[in-house]
Amino acid sequence: MGGITAGRRGRFARSAALVAAIALTICVPSSRTLDAATSAKGNPSTPQQSGVIEGIALDSKGRPVSGALVAAVPENLGVTAEDTQAPAFARTGRSGRFRLSPVPVGPYGVTATRAGLAAAFVGGLTVGPAKTVAGVKLRFGSDGRTFRGHVRDNHDAPVPRAQIRALRYSDFLGDVFYANADSSGAYEITLPQAPYLVLVVGEGLDSESRNTRADQDRTLDFALDPVSAPGPAPQEVVDWIRSNAIPLRTVEAGHGFSDMEPLAAVVGKARVVSLGEATHGTREFFQLKHRMLEFLVARMGFTIFGIEATMPEGFDVNDYVLTGRGDPAKALSGLYFWTWDTKEVLDLIRWMRAWNADPAHQKKVKFYGFDMQFAPRAVKKTIEYLRKVDPAEAARVDETLAPIANPFVSQRLGRSPAAQRAPIDSTVAQLLNRFDERRAEYQGRSSPGAWALARQHARILSQWMAMIGPDGGAVRDRAMAENIRWILDQEGPDSKMVVWAHNAHVSTAEPGAAANGMGSYLRAALGREMVVFGFSFDRGGFQAIDGGRPGGGLRSFEVGPAPEGCLDLTFALAGLKTAAIDLRRVPDKGPVAEWFSRRHKTRSIGATFADSLAGQYYGSIVAPRHFDAILFIDATTTARRNDRGQRPSGAIRAEPSNLDFEQGTPGETPPEWTGPRGSAGDRYRAEVTRDNPVSGSRCARIRSVPGRAYGESYGSLMQTVDAAPYKGKHLRLRASVRVAPAAAGPAGASAYLWLRASGSGFGPGAELLSAGMENRPIVSGGWSEYTLEGDVPAGARSISYGLAFVGEGAAWLDAVSLEAVGKGHETSPP
Repeated sequence: MGGITAGRRGRFARSAALVAAIALTICVPSSRTLDAATSAKGNPSTPQQSGVIEGIALDSKGRPVSGALVAAVPENLGVTAEDTQAPAFARTGRSGRFRLSPVPVGPYGVTATRAGLAAAFVGGLTVGPAKTVAGVKLRFGSDGRTFRGHVRDNHDAPVPRAQIRALRYSDFLGDVFYANADSSGAYEITLPQAPYLVLVVGEGLDSESRNTRADQDRTLDFALDPVSAPGPAPQEVVDWIRSNAIPLRTVEAGHGFSDMEPLAAVVGKARVVSLGEATHGTREFFQLKHRMLEFLVARMGFTIFGIEATMPEGFDVNDYVLTGRGDPAKALSGLYFWTWDTKEVLDLIRWMRAWNADPAHQKKVKFYGFDMQFAPRAVKKTIEYLRKVDPAEAARVDETLAPIANPFVSQRLGRSPAAQRAPIDSTVAQLLNRFDERRAEYQGRSSPGAWALARQHARILSQWMAMIGPDGGAVRDRAMAENIRWILDQEGPDSKMVVWAHNAHVSTAEPGAAANGMGSYLRAALGREMVVFGFSFDRGGFQAIDGGRPGGGLRSFEVGPAPEGCLDLTFALAGLKTAAIDLRRVPDKGPVAEWFSRRHKTRSIGATFADSLAGQYYGSIVAPRHFDAILFIDATTTARRNDRGQRPSGAIRAEPSNLDFEQGTPGETPPEWTGPRGSAGDRYRAEVTRDNPVSGSRCARIRSVPGRAYGESYGSLMQTVDAAPYKGKHLRLRASVRVAPAAAGPAGASAYLWLRASGSGFGPGAELLSAGMENRPIVSGGWSEYTLEGDVPAGARSISYGLAFVGEGAAWLDAVSLEAVGKGHETSPP
């Protein structure tokens, strides 16, 4: 029976959502009362659209707790003030009982706070129309940590009744804990030990947030900025932008630099130039960054290009740009991210190769990834090095690190218990110490450069293990900054680097604001040796994952002009088409200074987008605090995918079909099923075959393909169906599988059957049910039947199942069945 991990999505989804909160403080001014002592006021829900939640709050010894603040918390992925607004609050009476009403229909968690007691939480509750969820027991803990402090405005005046919201990094959604500041702005909240995003909201003010841990009592003070004045920017601001902008003729490289020469003064003597982007899928952003790289290399002596992509696999691209060896399109796809698998980025890589191939260019340009979101290649490279310099150590760590060397198992490791990850954490830490202790010995058996690169691969492992742990949301930006500094150290004191990442990463957030992003760490290390360009647009197209519908895949979106007062629209009102604005030239005094000192919205769109929530895809920033300059483009279009690019699929079928694989032509992908894509599609094929089926005349086979592997991938065959017929039921997946390693290939070929149910959202963060065989690999050469089971929560929107194959050889799949076998049981944390 497969192991079930139900409801485990809060930490991973919230870690992704916090990217924008970390650097581009997503702020939605509260338009509701913050009086949380009673039920939320002005709730438009009618009895037919809402229900009731009733229960009792108890201390750790089972005694009633009076005066606790209880909240009904929607189970969503959001981190903004609006997303975390609880629709109903109540105070417990002497008996410890509470009643939350009205609560709009939907999935909820319920939380309770009282000073001195570790806050309580129950999740997995579903409120139905005119129904009462009764008997909820909230149990406070005894080992909490207290945050206390004051909330003030930018004039140091107290903000009475400000609301403190502590969003916990956890395996669940709905665990947001609330407290209210008193008339002096003072607050106190006691929380279970964990990492949190603390969000503070005040009437008529922008919210403020900070990442921290409840590992000790802490004093956290907050200062809230006023909401920007409604309406368009003053004419003085528009005039200043128009007269100070540097107009650019085109976004395309290869058109000379006469219009770009003024940018030399903006860059100055900077050693690092960071180039952001307001979306991950805009053609003109990518083209203009290519043109900026061309200018910085040709005119200002920059020799390093780094991108928000995995470092170990990035060396394959670097090998191409330096030597011409390899396939640049496959190497780009081997970085795993569909965001960069576009014609625009491929053009940039080919330009780098052409520059390096010209003997007139003595200084060559190198390509680096500085991200750390994938472990298998780093494991492989680390152990390869150890086998040369320390074979005994390689043998010692090989077995322990095997789970993170496996591209399928490693991506599921973050959902495993901490105790299962602990031996890997310990081994990686010991490995880094050994690299340092035996540095001279290792360098003597290799070289200083080989040692440095191998140690960096081990460091990537350490960063990755930290990222999949409880502090994941804060780890990635710090790690990317560390990796950029390592690159600069390796390339020498005279090296200059161009950095490509999202606005949210390159932004230099204010000290003491939200948890530091990559740009903040780099600013602290490099000071004014770094210049940061944010990117902005008024209207146009881009590509993103459709987060607004079940199974939403990658598609193009269009947005109209930005709203009044928005930073993006203000640039457009100045008549700019394509231009740079040096924000360091903003005057110290006067209406222009006043306007730029306030927060203003700017579009901030990452991997996902939903038309229905378009108004939420904004950051609220004080522009000169976040960026040194802005590159603005008035109208944009969608980035162009490479024909063979990584493309997340959104196909959801009405019901399971072709489960016996009798449909289809041998040698082709089975109809109604999805096979490997991108770099995985280069290495593996999924096909119909007549090779010894369990029954009938056909089965399915996943087989490895000879040749150079770009990226560390696995073969897959999967199907996704509508969850509606299975909601609230116990689900059983059966399938027959067999495996054969390649006759001449290495041992270790293995297959893994899996079953998942997903709610709204995209990727692992949306998973409500996960059952798999990560700890029970299938290696048998004969047909065997395997079974996975799990309960499908009411919030599920799709069911996915399939087979993964890792290694050289082939795996066969046949006789698949999916059936509901009884009523499911909702689960909640203690």
